[in-house]
Amino acid sequence: MKTPALALFDLNAIVPNLVGAYRQGVAAAFRMLDEELDEELLTMAVGLSYSEGVREVYNAHFSNPWPDEQRLFDLSEAYRKVVKRFVQFSASLNGVPYLLSTLQDLRKSGVKVGLCGGS
Repeated sequence: MKTPALALFDLNAIVPNLVGAYRQGVAAAFRMLDEELDEELLTMAVGLSYSEGVREVYNAHFSNPWPDEQRLFDLSEAYRKVVKRFVQFSASLNGVPYLLSTLQDLRKSGVKVGLCGGS
């Protein structure tokens, strides 16, 4: 079997509870507008960049294809900040067992390792 040149890992998949951070971030951002989102809307932003996620949720919630760009920017920043705080301070984020040793072994074998996170 040939050794691959690159191994790409999805950060959302290897850090449990990160999806919860995204959902909390979207909910907090829209509470700035005094809007409570249902479960379906909270999950729409997962896997998208902050600005894309906010736009999708905004359009679905308000049925408005042309939202104010400044409002979208403010919502995106609020979303990003909540996720950042969650990641920095949450004790509930746990990495996949043996992930670090697996990444180190891949690197020692000459495989380039990359992480993607959607934003």
